[in-house]
Amino acid sequence: LLHTEYMAQHYSTTFVGRRPIERIYYGVDTQVFRPMEREACAQALGLEPSRRFVVGLVHSNVQEERKGFLPLLQMLVRLGEEMPARLEVLVVGRGSDTMTKYATPQLKITAVPFLASPEELATALNLCDVLLYPTKAENLSLTCLSALACGVPVITSDIGGQGEAVSDGINGFLCEAGHFEQFAERVAQLAVNPDVKQRLSIAARQTALTKFDIRTYIDNLIAYYNRVSRRTP
Repeated sequence: LLHTEYMAQHYSTTFVGRRPIERIYYGVDTQVFRPMEREACAQALGLEPSRRFVVGLVHSNVQEERKGFLPLLQMLVRLGEEMPARLEVLVVGRGSDTMTKYATPQLKITAVPFLASPEELATALNLCDVLLYPTKAENLSLTCLSALACGVPVITSDIGGQGEAVSDGINGFLCEAGHFEQFAERVAQLAVNPDVKQRLSIAARQTALTKFDIRTYIDNLIAYYNRVSRRTP
């Protein structure tokens, strides 16, 4: 039992491929991770509601090199100079306070520490206009699925199983891993095209509801184990 087509295809080429392989997408609680009113979310986290286009960088440890947040943040600083006072970065996770030193008059950076509860994370995600997830290696990120469920478009690396959740130009964008200028270009595109951003937001929520809801995952998992238990030795 695997959770992405990416992993299913990988294991089909190994000795495991001699055995039946099934793929069941895992999911998130779409009743917790849902679109919410932004001002109320800002108040819940003790923040001022932003009037800028908010770019989210969210991970349990934002300094983890594999996630590529720091070089992307440096690219966003340059983008901020090109779009003065239009952008804000919300960094959520352990080590987020270390990122605020890159703030400039043109790019505000707000830091929020690691949020342990799903409810708090959903609140933070609802403060974002887009989530950036420039990972260098991934199967399928639950953070990205949580953002989609909140109606937040995701811009992520086209690696692993990420493309099984994020459809380029539909509910977010896929970029080449490590090509941070592509991420910045997509941010700029959304920041100046609110209609496009709204279209992607609607599709993001719909993707989570139809493909990555935790209740669907549980039902599929129960059905899978029932099938396995009925198999003869």
